[in-house]
Amino acid sequence: MSRRLRRLRDEGVIIADVSVVDPARLGRALTMHVLVEMEREGTAVLDALIDKLTARPEVQAAWYVTGDTDLILYVVVPTMEAYEVFTREMLNDDARVRAFKTLISIREVLPFDPARRALVR
Repeated sequence: MSRRLRRLRDEGVIIADVSVVDPARLGRALTMHVLVEMEREGTAVLDALIDKLTARPEVQAAWYVTGDTDLILYVVVPTMEAYEVFTREMLNDDARVRAFKTLISIREVLPFDPARRALVR
């Protein structure tokens, strides 16, 4: 590793080195964006739900957002049956969840590219 890269990592400019895996090659072919509306908000309630959801391997990323939706989950599963199991175990009977809506990706039009990320200052 070059001294410059080491310095940039030490300074927090470079925060990660990543490998992007093709989910379809791993047998995970269905991508969903799940919009979760919470029954009520509060730091402890929110944190507990986030901890529960993000502990699952199906949840690849998650965002706490403004508006009618409280959380957006990026979920990848091999089949619809697996997604049904996920929703039953994680969302359907959780008293913290008022409602959720699933958006199923038809195809990826702009793949995630860490190098393309906007620089925020």
